[in-house]
Amino acid sequence: MVNNCTFANNSWDWPIPSVVISQDVRHAIISNCIFDNEGDPEIFLWALDTTAIEISYCNIEGGEDAVGDADYVSWGEGNIDEDPLFVNADEGDYHLTAESPCIDTGDPDSAEDPDGSRADMGAFYLHQRDIEVEPLELFFQPTAWGELDSLPVFIGNAGGTTLYLTEIIPALVQACIQPGEIGEFDPPIEIEPDSAYVLWVYFKPDSSAQPRTSFVIVSDDPDEPEVYVEASGEFVGVDDDSDLQPVAFSISSAYPNPFNSSTQIEYGLDMSGKASLEIYDISGRMVASLFDGYSARGNHVAQWNAADVPTGLYILRLETEGKVDLRKITLVK
Repeated sequence: MVNNCTFANNSWDWPIPSVVISQDVRHAIISNCIFDNEGDPEIFLWALDTTAIEISYCNIEGGEDAVGDADYVSWGEGNIDEDPLFVNADEGDYHLTAESPCIDTGDPDSAEDPDGSRADMGAFYLHQRDIEVEPLELFFQPTAWGELDSLPVFIGNAGGTTLYLTEIIPALVQACIQPGEIGEFDPPIEIEPDSAYVLWVYFKPDSSAQPRTSFVIVSDDPDEPEVYVEASGEFVGVDDDSDLQPVAFSISSAYPNPFNSSTQIEYGLDMSGKASLEIYDISGRMVASLFDGYSARGNHVAQWNAADVPTGLYILRLETEGKVDLRKITLVK
């Protein structure tokens, strides 16, 4: 039996077919395979008096005519003759793109793909539920006891089908950093492909709290069902402002905030190199890029003129190699 195989870009001077069924095989079954080659025929039967072949749920370039001596072939259900739409066959990448006709078109009675969807044709299935979480580490600014600060975590779906966010598990319940949406968090949360859900994490220190914790984002991504996020912050007494200096790498302030037309953003970089400062809406769409390029180490200032942007909550995102800092700002008109 030949199952979930990809035969592509094969040729020879004859030309030789992709698959030769020899006289030692009495009964061959081919299923969930892709044949995309320069050979003709794609499949050749050797010793026809003893060999029979069953083909079903395969993508065969040339269709039934691409099988040598079709009188000995049982042409089953589900076969197609379409471009498999590989990622980059010229470079040897035979993974399927999201638009491939080979996705979810394999034998429905065969084992499901690891992501729980119907079997794909070929050797490589398309990962249809793929969680992406950013950032994986949160740093809160120094906050006075009893005050509240919050930061967003973007939970995206880079796969091809709906991703379900099922649970948020605090790993250290005694900490003052609490994951959850400000408002009501009611799982399961549906995240459509190429979109993101914004999970707010809030920091409200008190005299007994531990300002460091981690929590777990649980989803139905079969390869990465649990994603850990680390969070830490500093708290200061109401009369102690000695620790309120900005950290080396951070968005230290946005003033005014809330604002009605423009705001000034101060941020620090702990090393020279490529950096970017961007603004996103709460759906995860970038609405402005304030800086993207090489920047020297030190403190910097950027201005955002939001005259043409609607009222709402926005996210500042500062990034350098290996580091991300996020901060919320509110536009009110």
